[in-house]
Amino acid sequence: MPKRGIALFRTKTITAPASLLKRFAAYIIDFLIINFVIIYPFRNVISKIMPKDMGFAGLQEYLLTNQEARSAMVTISAVIGVFTLFYFTYFEYKSQQTPGKMLMKNYIVPVAGRLTFWNYLLSNLVFIPVFPFFFFLIADFIYMIFSKTNQRFTEKLANISVMEKYEVAV
Repeated sequence: MPKRGIALFRTKTITAPASLLKRFAAYIIDFLIINFVIIYPFRNVISKIMPKDMGFAGLQEYLLTNQEARSAMVTISAVIGVFTLFYFTYFEYKSQQTPGKMLMKNYIVPVAGRLTFWNYLLSNLVFIPVFPFFFFLIADFIYMIFSKTNQRFTEKLANISVMEKYEVAV
């Protein structure tokens, strides 16, 4: 059934790469959710391992001299990293959006071909807090800032692009 009323403007939907501002806002929203859902439950365990009221240098010295605390913190960091990887990969694989992307109206599309679970996993490996992947995170964001399509380096490797729909009056 046709819509009733006066149509003053026709709108056309245009798809374009998501803006840097919206992508950063989506990451902030996602990391707030991760902080609340994933990291916050580890707060009690971390407070039992780490002494209170130490500055950064004191905590660093404590971890360097205390093998047991260092091992526990590495394990906790690895578990948090795996859960974070699962968060991003699961939401993107199931709905092409994380909750942050949903709020910013961004979504994932394939650059070429069909996307599989492995494409999503590859694009999110940067969230594992271990040696080689940490540098990918830095390179990812630098690449994204200078890319014409605002695409991260790992997204390029995984043939993924984050897009946004714009409604334009014609």
